[in-house]
Parts: sequence; C-alpha cells; structure tokens
Amino acid sequence: MAEENQNDNMEAMAQFFRRAMGFQGIPTNKLIKFRGSPQRPGEPTLAEWLDEFREAISGYELSDKEKAKTLIDHLVGPAKEEVLCLPEKDRESESTVIEALQLCFGLEDSMQSLGTVFHNAHQKEGESLADFSRQLLRLHSRMVAAAKTDADSKALKQLRDRALKDQFCRGAREPWVRRELRRIDLATKGTFDDVRKEALLLFNDPETVGRRVRIRELGQDVTQVSVDNAALHKESSYDVLARELAETRKELQSLKVVATEVQDLKRLVKEL
Repeated sequence: MAEENQNDNMEAMAQFFRRAMGFQGIPTNKLIKFRGSPQRPGEPTLAEWLDEFREAISGYELSDKEKAKTLIDHLVGPAKEEVLCLPEKDRESESTVIEALQLCFGLEDSMQSLGTVFHNAHQKEGESLADFSRQLLRLHSRMVAAAKTDADSKALKQLRDRALKDQFCRGAREPWVRRELRRIDLATKGTFDDVRKEALLLFNDPETVGRRVRIRELGQDVTQVSVDNAALHKESSYDVLARELAETRKELQSLKVVATEVQDLKRLVKEL
C-alpha cells in the first residue's frame, strides 16, 4: 500500500514538473509543416500528416487547446489560411481544426482518381528519375490502399510490375532516356524494382550521364548532343548514327509485344 502511494506521488510530481516547465513545442526535425494537398513527390496527404502529428505529440500531456495551437503552428500556406478563417474560439479545439482541414484537403481518394493521376504522371523538369520512380511507387501503393474489394486489391498487385515499368518508361522527360529505360526493361525482363535499380545505376554513372544522344520522335533526324565516352570520339558521326538507328529498329520490333501488354493493362484497369 505504501509502495502504491509512493508511485502515485512520484507520478504526480512528474506531472507537476512537466506542467511547470511548459510545452516548448515539437522539435522541428520530428514533424514537417503541412501546406495542403500534395503537389510534389514526397509530400504527405492530410491523413498521413495527421498520423505523424499525433505520433509527435504522443509523448506530451497536452490539453485540447494546446493540441489545437500546436497543430496550427505546424500549418503553412493554404492549410493555415483555411484554419485562420475559423472563429477564434473554434481554433482552440483540435477536433474543429481537423474537421476544417479534412473538408478542404482530406477528400478520400478513389482507386479510379488515383489511377488517372498514375497513368498521367510524368517526370517534371528538374526532377530526378529516383524521385519520379518514388512518386509512382507511392501512387500505386495508394491505389492498392484505396481498393474497395479484395479482388481489386489482388488485381492491382498482380499488375504492379507491368504498370510501374510502363509508366516509368513512358513518363520520363527526355526521349533518349525513355528509349534507354525501354531497352533496360526488355533486357532485364524482371520486376519494376530490377528495372529501377539498373536505371539508377546507369544514369548515376558519370560516364553514362555525360553521353547525351537524343533521338527525335516520329522518324526525324537523330542529333548527337554530347558524347563523353572516349571510344565514341574515335567513331565518325555516321557510325554512331547508324548504330543507334539499328538498335532503335531492333527495339521497335520488341515494343510491339510491349504495346499489346499495355493495351491489356489499360483494359483490365478500366474493368476494375
């Protein structure tokens, strides 16, 4: 009995000191600020960010008013502007603040809407292939999570590698990069993770990155932009052009099979 009282006293004393010291805020390295709907790769959805927020404050004994203030302090841009439109009293309630955010930024993603975003995803200017591929992986994971039935989820998982590889190859910004990615896909015949690994190794190689051979689409002229490989310097422009055209013709034959697979994939996605 005395031991229980001693433990209760120690807990009460600990709470007293925590209150006396006051809440100094969440360390900046534990929680990023929420701006609104994701615009760039890696930005969290509202649901993801709220999970991180709750985890970050779980170690503190905060009142509802303190939770609301801390939450608002970690909002910026459109998200903060939306919350500041609330009456001052409502801004002191964590649940009311969250409801306001969910109304504007927490609309539930459907598998169909995410599928549209996925199949229209393209590498942006200044975005690396690593970032672009992570964006595709994240979108596909959200599609699986948004599936309403086990059958839909199973179908998405079965089509995962083909869907990711196709969009990775098709969504690259530069034509010559798209061609190289397709070549890697055809050569490896593995999973998306295999293709991604080979691609990142290839384009992170300084000797490979220095080589910039751009092939104009629709059968236009092939223009050599830059060639850093010493062996290629010894070859004439005609030899380089002839070899690239020969490789392209060979790959086009293989792409016919891939095109058929893509059409099958689109049909299956529409049927989901």
